[in-house]
Amino acid sequence: MNIDIWITFVITVSIFAVIPGPTVIFVVAKSLTNEKKVIFPLLLGTLLANIITIVLSFLGVGALLEASATLFNLLKYLGALYLIFLGIKAWKELPSIDFDVPHINKTSYINIFKESFLITFLNPKAIIFFLAFFPQFISQNSNVVAQMAILISTFLIIIVFTLGVFSLFSQILSNKIKSKKIKGTMAKANATALIGAGLITLGLQKN
Repeated sequence: MNIDIWITFVITVSIFAVIPGPTVIFVVAKSLTNEKKVIFPLLLGTLLANIITIVLSFLGVGALLEASATLFNLLKYLGALYLIFLGIKAWKELPSIDFDVPHINKTSYINIFKESFLITFLNPKAIIFFLAFFPQFISQNSNVVAQMAILISTFLIIIVFTLGVFSLFSQILSNKIKSKKIKGTMAKANATALIGAGLITLGLQKN
């Protein structure tokens, strides 16, 4: 693969990764109110969802979603409603959050993994995006499989790294702030952002 093409790919994916979306909002929200170990289930859920989404896109699911408005809307509504559900759930959990002892148990880790996975996976735009995005950086004059392996690996590394930075920054910010009132306000803002992300997702169009 031409190094210039790879660098362009890296820059493009990096820009894509830092744009706030449902997954970023969820990662920030969970990182603000939980201990540092929460980063592992968050990133693992996102990583697995992206891998499956990429595979599905190249198995023809992306083309199917592009062609079928019904399937696209079904997946879109599921994702949007799930985001709204998590936002409402976060609001309800606010009174029970102890910002001084942000400890979560094994069950909570599993739930966070499931939530990060579903938020990332229930996005029909992602499957269509992968189907249209990767081929633009593939040269027919070189080994296509090798190029895909490089591009997919690069994409996943950038996404995981970026989300990891978001998570760590959120936790550092949370640790620096001592006021429970301010932390509570931040938690409310993130819960509201999840609901907002769900409402925005409802307005997604295929093109």
